[in-house]
Amino acid sequence: MLIVFLSCERKMLPRVTKTRMLPCRTWPHVLYMLGVKSGKTLQRRVEDRMLTVQEIIIVQKAFLQTLAKKDSLRHVYGQGEGAELMMNLHVPQIRREALALLRRCHETEPNLLDRATQALNEEETPQHSEVAKLIQHYIHQRHDPRGMA
Repeated sequence: MLIVFLSCERKMLPRVTKTRMLPCRTWPHVLYMLGVKSGKTLQRRVEDRMLTVQEIIIVQKAFLQTLAKKDSLRHVYGQGEGAELMMNLHVPQIRREALALLRRCHETEPNLLDRATQALNEEETPQHSEVAKLIQHYIHQRHDPRGMA
């Protein structure tokens, strides 16, 4: 049921929000979307190999969203000083948490991560495979995105 729900929810979000980005401004928003109360619960699901492709896709989207330019992030965070503060505070946290989770998922379930990457790539960037390239770069090859805003 969770897989079907997340799949439908993910596909409806762009229609509602008028953007391909997740409407998650904070890491707790991502956790809420995944139906977990804490990062530890989600980490435990990774360790126990209980994540689904749909859950991994949401974490991937959350991570990739943190690599977007600030102008694009304004679709999620809004305009003004308050939005700028939220971006400066929460984007690095989402990036750090999602990256750690995806890297651990790559260690525990590489085939599942690859399936999720392929599915997201086909949805988002089928012609140029940007999603697959970014996941390969930051997750598989473990490059550090810290220098990015």
